[in-house]
Amino acid sequence: MKHRTMVRISLIAAWTLVIFEILTDYWFDTQLPGYNWRQESLSYLGQSGSPAEKGVLIWGVILFVLVSIIALAFYQTYAARKWVRLAVISLFVYGLGEGLGSGLPHQPTPYPGYARLQALGHYKSLRNFKEKLEPHWQMMYLVYSAPFDLIYLPYALEQVIQP
Repeated sequence: MKHRTMVRISLIAAWTLVIFEILTDYWFDTQLPGYNWRQESLSYLGQSGSPAEKGVLIWGVILFVLVSIIALAFYQTYAARKWVRLAVISLFVYGLGEGLGSGLPHQPTPYPGYARLQALGHYKSLRNFKEKLEPHWQMMYLVYSAPFDLIYLPYALEQVIQP
């Protein structure tokens, strides 16, 4: 009887999670002009100073609670199985990261790799980039008689390109 109750509770929590996910995406889509749930993460809406910061925090806490209920019901129902603890820990960590991690306000962090690429953005072509870094360069061609000889291409490039 106890297991049936827990399964029902987790089923209700799972459906509530799905419905609330759809509703929050719709709500953020209507409240924030330019927001597209297919392209942007909800985590970025939880940044400090965001107009939707409180809404994301509330949704993050709700998501964490619902995922925790599902994990608890799963553990109590299948406690005798071998890998249940690992699955429950995974669900709990998912709830922490996706729920509370998205909901806690944080400062936006720029991607360092993207910033480096933007620093080179004024070069319009590979030739301009090469002329800036190495003014003297020459074209080299590798010619193979059969397509399967391309297996040796990395070795050939090591021989041609000097570090």
